[in-house]
Amino acid sequence: MATNLQFIKSATATASTLNVTNCFNDAYDFYNILVSDYENSSATTNFNIRLLDSSGNSISASEYDYATHITNSNASAGEYKATNNSFLRYFPATHSTQKVGVGTTIYVYKPYNSSSYTFLNWQGTGWSGTVMYGYKAIGVHKSAEQITGFQVYANSGTMIGFEVSVYGVK
Repeated sequence: MATNLQFIKSATATASTLNVTNCFNDAYDFYNILVSDYENSSATTNFNIRLLDSSGNSISASEYDYATHITNSNASAGEYKATNNSFLRYFPATHSTQKVGVGTTIYVYKPYNSSSYTFLNWQGTGWSGTVMYGYKAIGVHKSAEQITGFQVYANSGTMIGFEVSVYGVK
């Protein structure tokens, strides 16, 4: 894959949900999403992602599969997976008192192509109490439709200062 990134847009939110609209189009086949900061108001929690259809609506049907490999600093590795889920899960997170070292890189493949499924892979780090986690995952939206953006939301609590940037990959 080429490595020339073209900035498209960024967004910041302190809310339970953030919609990043109109960031996928016919100019690129591949996208890079960078989450450089994520805190949660109430507890350590993951954030989830749903894709947005061509009308900007969140796709919440059971059309997502994912598999995540998690390693942490004090226990053995774990695997989490789901089929026919209504969202993609296990994106790294942290409690608001442990902001350092948290981030996620997400690659999205051909989201705007209405003739193919949208594939994603992501990796990152997060904190839980005194434990640091590393994540690596793959996912797919199993409906061939045009995707124009994505929705990020917290499992619980409020995302504080959630920062995301979207790049087209040339």
